[in-house]
Amino acid sequence: MDRKDGLLALAALAVLIVFFTQEQRIAGASGLPLDDGWIHLHFARNLAEGAGFSYNPGHPVAGSTAPLWTLLLAAGFAVAGPALWVVKSLGVLLTLATALVTRRLALALSRPPHPAPLECPSPFLLSPPGR
Repeated sequence: MDRKDGLLALAALAVLIVFFTQEQRIAGASGLPLDDGWIHLHFARNLAEGAGFSYNPGHPVAGSTAPLWTLLLAAGFAVAGPALWVVKSLGVLLTLATALVTRRLALALSRPPHPAPLECPSPFLLSPPGR
């Protein structure tokens, strides 16, 4: 990781802190905006607790629309317990990783002068979550 990657990671950490602080101030508690998110959490918790890939323990179903995300959540829950901060932190970390990969890919594919710093993460800036 070079200096600019480190600055990007530090900026992401600052955004995460501001997000959690503002969410607590505005909503009073952490939550998810859509029911689909809660479905993933339910599947992941059951998987982490050994009840299989199921919504109701012991009754496996193909009800998760994003099985890889459910598996990643289950791994996080197995390590840290079923907590919403695990979900949101994992989401921010994966978004940061995507931004870093996008930046490196853009630098590798471009000719000098390299793209401006805001050109690489522009897909993230133009595509807010939930849109």
